[in-house]
Amino acid sequence: MGIVFRQSVKSSIVIFAGALLGALIIYLQQLYFPKQEFGFIRNFTNQAVVMSQVTMLGMNIVMAIYIHKYPAGDARKPVLITLSLIIPIVITGFLSLFYFLLKPQIIHFFKPVDQPFIDRFYLWLPLFTLLWSVLLLLEHYLNSQLKIALSVMMREVVLRLFNIAMIILYVASYFSYTQFVIGSVLIYLVPIIFLWVICKKTEGFGLSFQWNLISKKEYKDIIHFAWYHTLMGISLNLLGYLDALMLAPLDKSGMSSVAEYSIAVFIITIMQIPYRSMATATLPDLTKSYEANDMIKVNEYFKRAAINVLIVALGMWLLIVMNMHNAVLILHKGYDSVTNLVIILSIGKLVDMATGLNNEMISVSKHYKFNFYISLILVGMIFLFNRILIPVYGVYGAAFGTTLALVIFNISKLIFLWKKMRLQPFTKSSVWVLAAGVVTGIFSYLVPFMINPIIDVIIRSTMIVVIFGFLLVISKPSEDLNHFLDSVKKNKRLF
Repeated sequence: MGIVFRQSVKSSIVIFAGALLGALIIYLQQLYFPKQEFGFIRNFTNQAVVMSQVTMLGMNIVMAIYIHKYPAGDARKPVLITLSLIIPIVITGFLSLFYFLLKPQIIHFFKPVDQPFIDRFYLWLPLFTLLWSVLLLLEHYLNSQLKIALSVMMREVVLRLFNIAMIILYVASYFSYTQFVIGSVLIYLVPIIFLWVICKKTEGFGLSFQWNLISKKEYKDIIHFAWYHTLMGISLNLLGYLDALMLAPLDKSGMSSVAEYSIAVFIITIMQIPYRSMATATLPDLTKSYEANDMIKVNEYFKRAAINVLIVALGMWLLIVMNMHNAVLILHKGYDSVTNLVIILSIGKLVDMATGLNNEMISVSKHYKFNFYISLILVGMIFLFNRILIPVYGVYGAAFGTTLALVIFNISKLIFLWKKMRLQPFTKSSVWVLAAGVVTGIFSYLVPFMINPIIDVIIRSTMIVVIFGFLLVISKPSEDLNHFLDSVKKNKRLF
């Protein structure tokens, strides 16, 4: 578990660096792009992300989990890698036929004022989807090899640096808006090339078209495994993006409403950074322990990961929510709704993270089908919530619908995991972490505004980190955190 914790810290630092770059991208886009153009960029990206789950057909999860069945010297491993990379190409080509045949109907689905944008870049969505799929596949492979920090750096840092450069060129009038959007698609080739080079350096990575090396039974098992994870992946992505995707056609402001909502969603993704890192780093050990039927280890990893996630989730929630007044002061005029949107959405995400690695644990177990069924039901619920609430309450309707769905989703998984595997994420230490969060939140709320937003962010954030950190040090809720702090103290360095 020590290497998991170190990998989590390393990848969190990389992702935080990427988040800062992402924040700069959001800030520049909302500053220099009109709301409609900014909203289209975010909507276009959301469409590619969701569609990539369809084109991958679950092979990203196969790369992350199933590939452990084939060690580095096994000739079947390159065959599986090749299959995983070919499937998105074939599926993208097949779905593109229907996509182009239904072009008039799809364009008409959006508001009249937004339809010219959809028509202008209609051709580029299939390519964007394919590039995103390949990028995710390579990332999942490197994650399975515990090359987590390297894999996330390509997308979170390198890609965003190129995006910032493109925005600067656009602002300097070297790019038109059309060229900027097209360039935003093609730029994904850069991290894909980098990741491919890194993958080639890992033991056992390669391509092979000797399909007969894998038996029919193994193919059947792979298809069965991938199919349910495909449906689950689509469901989970829709839970994350369906609200934003439904805003453009249902809200009276169309793409302009997506601009406001996207900023709130981005801020929430920052809150999830440590969770993503810890979940990714814990997954290999969790998978191996379950495959070995060592439920004692499974329970240990599950609970230790849960308390670590709760600590960082609550800490991130405090840093974000207590600084939202500063974020609105920094943003361009017309984005006042972001504060309330973040507060509403953060409640759902806090519940999601506070319930631990329930989704990951169910995914690696024999009960993985449950994730699909419950996700499918909740996609229907979130669609219904948003279909009713967005036309009436706009962006707030989307936020309430999403939060309600997430709360129901995680409570359902919590109950299921306890009944089937006797696993639950909470311990006595969880109470100490929550108490530390409440005390820290009260102190932060009572501190008056300091001079200007930048100074206030620095002082308020420092105070939150110091108070929350001090309370955690004296209460010692996490064994991994204690070991990490002792290691830093002993070695005088973070790693």
